[in-house]
Amino acid sequence: MKVREIMTEPLLTCTPDTSLAVAARRMAEANYGTLPVVDVHGRLVGIITDRDICLAVARTNRNALNVAVHEVMTSKVFSTLVDDDVHAALMTMKDARVRRLPVHDESGRLQGMLSIEDLVVRGLEPYAMFDGYFGPMSFEGAIDRFVSFDFAIHGWDLARATGLDEAIDPTEIVRLIAGAEAFGDALHQSGVCGPAIDVAPDADDQTKLLALLGRNA
Repeated sequence: MKVREIMTEPLLTCTPDTSLAVAARRMAEANYGTLPVVDVHGRLVGIITDRDICLAVARTNRNALNVAVHEVMTSKVFSTLVDDDVHAALMTMKDARVRRLPVHDESGRLQGMLSIEDLVVRGLEPYAMFDGYFGPMSFEGAIDRFVSFDFAIHGWDLARATGLDEAIDPTEIVRLIAGAEAFGDALHQSGVCGPAIDVAPDADDQTKLLALLGRNA
């Protein structure tokens, strides 16, 4: 099966000159955690995540409207071609420790995005096993362990960056803490979460969760 058969299209993008505020708003409205960055010809030139935006806003005193995407985006992008086999794309995800890949044609023009969700919903069998970064697991298990966890945490990231309500449902907090602890030492590896932050013993559960994930409440 080819990547083009199960990738998601059309998709939201931004340009290097898009402001972080606009990029964050697009992510929040579509419930995305990542936006591909394209030039005027539609060629892939980078990628930006909600985490990139949050860190950039936190580290400077500049308004997000006045910071351009090219200042904080990642230029080295792991990607796949539209005619690559989906299993080859999956191996790229594994090796790069990412859960979504921009899809482009031979000329570099962005054509879509491929995610673990696409593989489960449209491509491979949900219970099929693969050799994941944390060992053998099913695609359905990967969705439950990683993707649903990402949605919840990145939702907070976007709320913080855009000034929306940052409160996390108490029931969800319990699930997220259990999920974070299940990662073990891998939680704080490069590309996952930053180092844990010390908080007071009597801090509320949301503050403790965010601190565990390297975020200041």
